[in-house]
Amino acid sequence: MELLELHLLQSYPVCCPNRDDLGAAKSAYYGGVRRARISSQCMKRSQRRLFRELAPQHGCGIRTRLLPGYLLGLLQARGAAGAEALAAALAGIWCKVDARKSEPAAAAPVYFSPAEAQLMVQTALARREEKPKATPAELAKAAAEALPRGHLMSDAADIALFGRMVTSDPELSTEAAAMYTHAISTHLCEPELDYFTTADDLLSAGAGGGMLEFHSACYYRYVGLNVDLLRENLGQPDAETLRLLLRAFVDSALRAAPSARRGSMCASCLPDYALGLHRRSGCPLQLAAAFEDPVLPEGGYAAPSRERLRSFFRQMQHTWNLKAEVTVELPDKCADEFTESLIAPLAP
Repeated sequence: MELLELHLLQSYPVCCPNRDDLGAAKSAYYGGVRRARISSQCMKRSQRRLFRELAPQHGCGIRTRLLPGYLLGLLQARGAAGAEALAAALAGIWCKVDARKSEPAAAAPVYFSPAEAQLMVQTALARREEKPKATPAELAKAAAEALPRGHLMSDAADIALFGRMVTSDPELSTEAAAMYTHAISTHLCEPELDYFTTADDLLSAGAGGGMLEFHSACYYRYVGLNVDLLRENLGQPDAETLRLLLRAFVDSALRAAPSARRGSMCASCLPDYALGLHRRSGCPLQLAAAFEDPVLPEGGYAAPSRERLRSFFRQMQHTWNLKAEVTVELPDKCADEFTESLIAPLAP
């Protein structure tokens, strides 16, 4: 497979970028010690939102349980009769629909693109014109048959990257072209507690308050992209479109940041260091093992973590004869040059 790979080191000051169900900062044990952790799901969510800004015509996917209502709006805009029943039937292509609530919803979040929704509505209404007595289930069957199999529509590049699972119709499932690790601190990191107060402006004394956890850590994270699978998912896009999508993907991977507690512990930090690789063939390879032995502070964690990562990568290159068409580092290159260097082999 053709691969783009990013190995990122990112230092966060006091923050709580990712929490568990109890509100505690996420963590993991690695190398026998506790590390700060940011889940891959958290990072993907942040990147997906930024990718949509950078590629607005291609990253239009919508992930929601409210698909029936979305389809209902499209049908009502076309003045379709029996819109509620037809919207529920069309949504049933993707997932079971719970119609008992005041607003019908899918049993699980559905990831679809606006073009797919429009195609379903157009097909169903066109079939109704041909067969006015067709039931909503029959119209939905025609709409399902019209959806492309084996590739996505042009506005669904984010679905091609991040993947989706459709249990009711596996042929609509898409294997994710992008690959992620959970980000973990390169060093031992124990959470700390912050006691905060909320003063009442109309009271002379007294205040509310609470406790929350936070970390301060240097994280390693890996982002990989199977370029061959991305091409396949999108039905072999032209070279210009592919370069646009790759540029948006790399830029969003570099710049995305979790939005949790942005008002009090803003974690909008950029990477201290990035190692980028473009490989024509091979298997994905993350380098977290560089930090199984926790890094010790030497004027901070960023500098020794960078040297540890570089050294480990050279070792892996020598041991496994790893070859890359492009190897580029940030900040040796500025962000724009870094990205352009990675996608240069894909020039038309």
